[in-house]
Amino acid sequence: MRNIALKLSYDGTEYHGWQVQKTERTVAGTMEDALSKLTGERVKLTGCGRTDAGVHALSYCANFKSETRIPCERLPYAVNSLLPDDISVIAAIDAPEVEALTLVGELNLTLVEDGTHTCCLVAGEVGLQTEVV
Repeated sequence: MRNIALKLSYDGTEYHGWQVQKTERTVAGTMEDALSKLTGERVKLTGCGRTDAGVHALSYCANFKSETRIPCERLPYAVNSLLPDDISVIAAIDAPEVEALTLVGELNLTLVEDGTHTCCLVAGEVGLQTEVV
């Protein structure tokens, strides 16, 4: 099973935040629908944090587990073809299962996973920002 990390951006104007909700349109719900359609699997996406309704993101990280054989360099193009214009996958990589800090190269992210929780440390313009799931 692959652990695939995504870097994405979105305009949250039309969404009720990141977190999946039963009756409202959300960024995670829209992403999960597209990824499930693409992979043929039920996808559960884990984001680096929550955003409120109407909030935008320029460099958000999320990961999901999948058996898909789609190469990471092709994954953004494939997913973006199934997403609305206000959500865009910028990059994807195969992320290691880690128990300590591991640099996730081209995404410029650090993933920390303790077996139960995952968080992303995003190297920002003004230092290190931490978002915990």
